[in-house]
Amino acid sequence: MGNLWLVILIAGIVIIGIFLALRFSGLLDRIKFSLANIKLAEDAYAPLLMLEDIGQKCLSQIGNSAIELIFDVDKNLPARLYGDEGRLRQVILSLLENSIRFTEKGYVRLLIKVYPVTENDLIELHISVKDTGTGIGKKEIEHLFSFRRKPRTRERQEALGNGLFVSQHLVGKMGGEIHVKSEKDRGSEFWFSIQQRIADPAPAAYIKRPENGRVPKVSAKFSNSYREEALMCLLNMYKISYIPYDILKDVGMMVDYLFTDHGAFYESEEEMLELVRRRENICVLENPQRDHKKLEGVTIVYRPFFSLNFCQFLSQG
Repeated sequence: MGNLWLVILIAGIVIIGIFLALRFSGLLDRIKFSLANIKLAEDAYAPLLMLEDIGQKCLSQIGNSAIELIFDVDKNLPARLYGDEGRLRQVILSLLENSIRFTEKGYVRLLIKVYPVTENDLIELHISVKDTGTGIGKKEIEHLFSFRRKPRTRERQEALGNGLFVSQHLVGKMGGEIHVKSEKDRGSEFWFSIQQRIADPAPAAYIKRPENGRVPKVSAKFSNSYREEALMCLLNMYKISYIPYDILKDVGMMVDYLFTDHGAFYESEEEMLELVRRRENICVLENPQRDHKKLEGVTIVYRPFFSLNFCQFLSQG
């Protein structure tokens, strides 16, 4: 009698296992079918405004953690493109959110490069997300883009859920493929390339030069080295003259614009006011998700600091 119950128990376990496997297989088939039947939109959109919105969502996730969100956007990005903004936004945001989730300190960097294509009305967008987070082991990478029923462990590939599975299918629909390079405890990088049609070839961000053609002089003092690196990339990209803050202070020169952040500004406010021509030409970078004291007269620019708010600040007069 005991053996009979054991046989019944084993049979029951096998039947349940088969049922769950079939149910999982059916779920996976339905999801794959839904993804395969997605039709991409072909509408005009403004890529920098899309990135600005993505940045605010990411800063909300970062909160008060010690992560610097960096957007490095090619100055040749057109003002408007044709494509599926919603799906592209979904993929970029998913990659950024994953990087933020597994990064405790350092940075999460979004890089967008623009390359010409043979056809005049097309460009290739190279999009990558790089972080200084926990990294991914080789075995985890093998299953990173696989479908999973639910997170079962604290392992990265489980905690990511199915965002990468869906993102890979969406990028595939756009004609690309997500690649990954990572090393345990050394950070990760995800990237893909897709083509988009140009709706408006004018540059998405540009600096309005003064009528006399004079190139403005800029200096900066930050409490965070990543912000200084981001500014230097922008200055080089737009060919803006830079004077190191220490030299500026020593020789008593004045600049047209000064970039700083909340910590550095409070530390050297009076000193900075003597080195810039107009108080409103001091740009203080802030995280809109954090509480901060109101600053009178200076210009507050919300992070992430990239070509859009950089050009807007230098074009204000």
